[in-house]
Amino acid sequence: MQAVNDEGIILLVSGAVILASIMVSWFISTNKERSSALILLEFIVSDRRQTEYSVNLAGRPEGLWSWLLNLFGLGTTVRFDITSTSIQRRIQTPSSLSIDAVPIKNVASVNSGYQKTALYLGIALFLTSITLMGAIALFLPQRIVSEQGPILVGTIISAFLAVVFFGAYYFSKRLLLQVETSGGRFIGIAFRPGIVNGFDVDTHEVARIIKMIQSLSQH
Repeated sequence: MQAVNDEGIILLVSGAVILASIMVSWFISTNKERSSALILLEFIVSDRRQTEYSVNLAGRPEGLWSWLLNLFGLGTTVRFDITSTSIQRRIQTPSSLSIDAVPIKNVASVNSGYQKTALYLGIALFLTSITLMGAIALFLPQRIVSEQGPILVGTIISAFLAVVFFGAYYFSKRLLLQVETSGGRFIGIAFRPGIVNGFDVDTHEVARIIKMIQSLSQH
């Protein structure tokens, strides 16, 4: 069989197109999420009914730009407070203030869960398949594939990007906490898990908050 001299060039061009598509998809997906997910700066949970706040969450939108703005006191701050009488979400920017509150007795249901960015997983699996095909091509006889250098480089790059996107999928987890009022209105927030004020904020802490809301709404 005639050696494929141009296969390395074709692989490099294809890899460049794939990489550009990945970067665009990542940019779009990341910017969509930044509009809603928060990085928690404060997490306080008290089981004592006599305290003013039973639950207090505070955070900022994720992203480098948001971090820089908050560093200079110009960013957006979101607070989610639960007391024995009400649930309140407060969104404050340098130019606006929005407060959404509902009496605790008017809470009809509580919703929670988490989401991950499936796009990252899909890209990671695609890159893994490219890596496997490249690895197989490296073991083909040179009379079939004459230019193995570019294939080796492409395989290493695709393997590295696959690991990056598997990691991005793992760390893309967003926790959701939302209440529905008896009038059908929703108040909630989405935030990243992490260590805040000594608490390992994850699904178990969200479940704890839900039990507290249910207990408060039934008294």
